[in-house]
Amino acid sequence: MYTITQDEKIELKTEKEEIINQFFIYKKGTNECVGSISYRGYHYNQHLGDIGCVIYMEHRKKGYAYKAYNLISELLNEKGIPDFWVTCNRRNTASIKLIIHHNEIIEQKFISDDIILFRCKTKQKEKDIYKVKKYDII
Repeated sequence: MYTITQDEKIELKTEKEEIINQFFIYKKGTNECVGSISYRGYHYNQHLGDIGCVIYMEHRKKGYAYKAYNLISELLNEKGIPDFWVTCNRRNTASIKLIIHHNEIIEQKFISDDIILFRCKTKQKEKDIYKVKKYDII
């Protein structure tokens, strides 16, 4: 497994170094996989794609999905992709809260009776944001 990106809590890993759209989420410093996150459907002419995340039942409500969404959003931002889509069942309140509270929502709409589509802005790495703020103060 190859570690692509990480923070203080989790690591995103792939089976092959060149794969950049399917990641397994590991507790940092362990071999314990807690779920997966993928980025699908990137269209070069639209700069959009869809992020999907699965956290295994016993690891839910521990912040892993939030951390994984942040890391993949930063990775997409580094690749020059300005925004992404997240689809969610309207009955999945935990995912809806995660999406709304931790992303800058550009657009939201129902694509069927049960599915909500959120368009979110990608995030800069926190270190980069700090550097910009520090530079602006000087």
